[in-house]
Amino acid sequence: MRRLVTLAFCLCATAAFAHQDISGAVATETTPSAQPNARTLIKRDTPLELLATKEVSTNDIMAGSRFKLRLNKPVIVDSATTIPAGTWAHGEVISASDAGRLGRSGKMTAQLLYLDYNGVQIPIDGSISAEGSGASSAGAAMVLSGLAGLFYRGNNAKIKAGEIVNAFVAEDTVLNSSATN
Repeated sequence: MRRLVTLAFCLCATAAFAHQDISGAVATETTPSAQPNARTLIKRDTPLELLATKEVSTNDIMAGSRFKLRLNKPVIVDSATTIPAGTWAHGEVISASDAGRLGRSGKMTAQLLYLDYNGVQIPIDGSISAEGSGASSAGAAMVLSGLAGLFYRGNNAKIKAGEIVNAFVAEDTVLNSSATN
């Protein structure tokens, strides 16, 4: 009889202990799954400061050419860095005319397209216009050098390496916490 009571006691204790482990494991499993669903909203019109990393010039590009810039300052939402500095941004040249004779200067306009952060394309707004110098000196070149002024070339339009370009987030964008890590 004593053995039966001891066996029953051991079975009850084992069952109670196993129940605690199972309930603890369930609680542990549900807690981490809530974390990946965390989202961060980057609001439309959030200002961005971009940096041109390479020169873009009408000497060697044309309409439709794509170029890259880098995010110069991080995007901070709720006191946390959401998109770090150094993230690539992309733009496209809309129109480009090379410098020409008679001191005609080159002209270029470009549109900023998106930030590429961990495979998420965040649309951005902004444009860049550039004009080379030289058009005002064409008349002086003609007067001073006569016929040789016909061959005077103006300067190409350029976005210089190191130039700061301002842009804005084009639309509300939600990033999953896995994209912001």
